[in-house]
Amino acid sequence: MECRGIPIDQMTPFNYQSEQWKETKQIMIDPTISHEELTIKRTYIGYIDENKEGIEKQCVLIKIYGYKYEDLDEEERKRYENSVKVSKKLKEIDPANEHFVKLIDYGTADKSNPIGESAKWAKWVTISELGERELKDEFEKVGEFSTEEIKTMLKDIIKSLVEFHKVGIHLNFTPMNLIVFERMVKVKSKQKALFARKMVKTLKLTNFDAPVLYLNEQKKGFVKESFSDYPIGLTAPELLEHLSPWSYKQVYVEVTPKMDIWSAGLIILQLALGYKEKENEKIGELFRSAKLKFEEGEFNHHPIKLTPIENYKCPINWWNDYSTVIIDILTVWDKMPEIVFLSVNMLNIDAEKRMSAQGVIDYLEGNCKPKEYEKNAEKITLFGDVSAEKLQKFMGKDHKIKNALISIQTFLTKLEERTEFCDH
Repeated sequence: MECRGIPIDQMTPFNYQSEQWKETKQIMIDPTISHEELTIKRTYIGYIDENKEGIEKQCVLIKIYGYKYEDLDEEERKRYENSVKVSKKLKEIDPANEHFVKLIDYGTADKSNPIGESAKWAKWVTISELGERELKDEFEKVGEFSTEEIKTMLKDIIKSLVEFHKVGIHLNFTPMNLIVFERMVKVKSKQKALFARKMVKTLKLTNFDAPVLYLNEQKKGFVKESFSDYPIGLTAPELLEHLSPWSYKQVYVEVTPKMDIWSAGLIILQLALGYKEKENEKIGELFRSAKLKFEEGEFNHHPIKLTPIENYKCPINWWNDYSTVIIDILTVWDKMPEIVFLSVNMLNIDAEKRMSAQGVIDYLEGNCKPKEYEKNAEKITLFGDVSAEKLQKFMGKDHKIKNALISIQTFLTKLEERTEFCDH
């Protein structure tokens, strides 16, 4: 038997003191492969090889917390405790674990565990469901998606936010933290009284180190974190502009569910464009450009461009950097305007104009339209603060912009037939 391609008989015993069961427990862990590209923490694939009070033998994700330097251990402890606290809160609203990766156990790590140099400083550990793969790997496995496939997947993605936003804000909503689970279900066959088996995929949200639970009924919270704690390419501009690029500078920032909506909007556009995750940063830069007007190079880790197309002119290096992304966006406007219109709403610089997670679901089901939007295709915002009209004046008679405008106007006319407004 294997767990994501790793033979269980090649795994090593891993001991920890379970806080949940109040006893020393042992599971199996892959001692050689540190999947550090999955998260900023140290994560390992493992296997539970004993049954205990409803916990079945299964593949798991083991996440360890702790650091070589004691002055950083306090932050690690807070992340561990937050992950456990948030997981327990989510269990209250989703007892069947339909939308969130299940926390199986947690506790303190045994220092004698043979799990390699990068993990020997482990002090705390969480053990969770593993799933088949990350959503980012699903992108690469499937490749291009049709409009209907995207809509189906989006509903699954956004449902986790609908539930999460009942109790808090995730702040790390990425394809890396959406896990694909597969299970066989019985479906009625065309022949009477017979059933067939069908593989069904579901998505669950994971990584609860950084989420903020609401302080009150206003559905807001505050974070005191450094710039490096967030996935820059997917972070909302109203959060990113307040965070320091240096880890030793920390500030309190008010956070709202609309920040998760921004991240989800980029995932939607990434799906439509068929982009890989690393290309997502360029899309994020493009849509944030009206909000963040930093000179290139001011943020060493992540250069952010000046607002483009000032008076229909822009530096040639800006066009060289972003022309491919812009042309691709115009192409998908032409092919699937309903999807791109949604992503542009979710990527609105004004957070209040973004639909809520429930509003996005209702929009995808054809039940509503945004409260505010341009009814003229030329006035519609394509990215940042750049309208179709402004881009058309810059690009001239390029057929990409002309075709996109025709599709946009056709869609806007059809959208007007919807009578209900989406929740914001």
